[in-house]
Amino acid sequence: MDYKLRADYSVFDFSLTDHMSDLVGRLMISPRRTQSYVRLAENLDPEIVELSSISMFDPLPPAWREWCMTGPELRVISPNQEARLREWRGIYLIVDETDGARYVGSAYGAENLLSRWRSHVRRDHGVTVQLQQRNPANFRFSILERVSPDTPIEEITALEQTWMHRLHTKRFGLNT
Repeated sequence: MDYKLRADYSVFDFSLTDHMSDLVGRLMISPRRTQSYVRLAENLDPEIVELSSISMFDPLPPAWREWCMTGPELRVISPNQEARLREWRGIYLIVDETDGARYVGSAYGAENLLSRWRSHVRRDHGVTVQLQQRNPANFRFSILERVSPDTPIEEITALEQTWMHRLHTKRFGLNT
């Protein structure tokens, strides 16, 4: 931090350091009530009100029914959003926004929705040929149905087939 004295006011040039950076957005201290109060670490003996496990600068994820995310957004999601998608199993829909083509998929396993959606964006092995031929930057992901983490895989794949039938994605979509 550089301090420069000018004729009628003081200017501070702050720069961030890595020291205690893991507390950014998580540490809440008791506020002082004066406008002119300057918080200098060496002079400050604040009461710690809260040390949150989640940063207030990390946006909370939407409810699963409201989740809608593009391929590019999936590449830069927040840690909170990653954690939620990692927890959730379910049936999802991908819409290619260039022509409206739809794909219904299911997610279960170690990282659940997060892993499946990222595999679609990366065009990993195991992704359908129809999806691999398309640009994942045009994909929009949403959750059709969320299931319990202890739901047997057979039930999840049966639900997936039901959604394919209901949305007619085998004949008029990208499911084969």
